[in-house]
Amino acid sequence: MDMANNRKLLDEYVERLDKFDPDIPDHATRDEALDKLRTKLDYLKTELNNLAKKIKDVKSEIESHNRLESRNSNLVTVLVALYVPLAFVTSFLGMNIDRGPIKA
Repeated sequence: MDMANNRKLLDEYVERLDKFDPDIPDHATRDEALDKLRTKLDYLKTELNNLAKKIKDVKSEIESHNRLESRNSNLVTVLVALYVPLAFVTSFLGMNIDRGPIKA
């Protein structure tokens, strides 16, 4: 922002402050009120930046967890793909099909 925009914003804040509390008599008191407002806004800006950082960290953790779950799912899929056919072949070949002597 350039100086003209900053001055315009400051004038708008002063007008809003006059509308909000017309009993403020002089510019010194207005400046104090604006300084308090600036301090509060700086605090809110800091808090929002901290929250954005925390959100980014949580997002990173979630993505890491999702990658780990995906890897585990792939491992389970491979193990099942190997186990199920082997279990079928083992059970099929392990059946007793000897019915004894055939009587005619």
